[in-house]
Amino acid sequence: MRGHTSCRSSVSSDYLPALENALQGMVSVNATFAALDDVAQVLADHIGSETGIADVQVGTPQEAVATTQPGVRITLLNAAPIPAPRNEPTPSGPGTMPSPLYISCFYLVNTSGAERDDPVAAHNALGQVMRLIHEMPVLQLPLSTQVTSLPAAHKRLGEGLLRLTQVAVSIEQVAQIWLAMRQPVQHCALLEAGPIQLTSRDPRPRPSP
Repeated sequence: MRGHTSCRSSVSSDYLPALENALQGMVSVNATFAALDDVAQVLADHIGSETGIADVQVGTPQEAVATTQPGVRITLLNAAPIPAPRNEPTPSGPGTMPSPLYISCFYLVNTSGAERDDPVAAHNALGQVMRLIHEMPVLQLPLSTQVTSLPAAHKRLGEGLLRLTQVAVSIEQVAQIWLAMRQPVQHCALLEAGPIQLTSRDPRPRPSP
């Protein structure tokens, strides 16, 4: 019998108040990052720590291989600018800072880990990831407040609350995504992360005219 890694159902006590307040509209759901690639790394750290799947990486999709060990790959498909939240003040006048950049990111989450004719482990891994996003749609950042086993370089990635949403796509849309990547259709789900604010690369205010 093939062994499967079960998704950890426990949720930290620190996470619950943040989630409840966000869903009730009591706080603004907005995450701030210094770099775009940090977003995917946070997703990988979150999925790996909560599901127990050891092979969770950011990168191009990975095809099913001759092993029953599950793997997850997180691929950025698109990043689109979005309007600032309604409660975000708009800077104006000379000597003000540039307006923050807000974006929404779409990620392809691809699972692998079984022979092509017996994809049980890949199915199981995909189910764990989808259940995790469903049960924890808002992450309190940095993850080090809940996850103590993160690498030192990842402990302070991001600040605030990051909303995760599973995007429903048709079979035709899935086929088009994989066709564009020139790869056969694989087990996957589409995930949206945002709104995300990227911090300014130059913190100096705009010069006065």
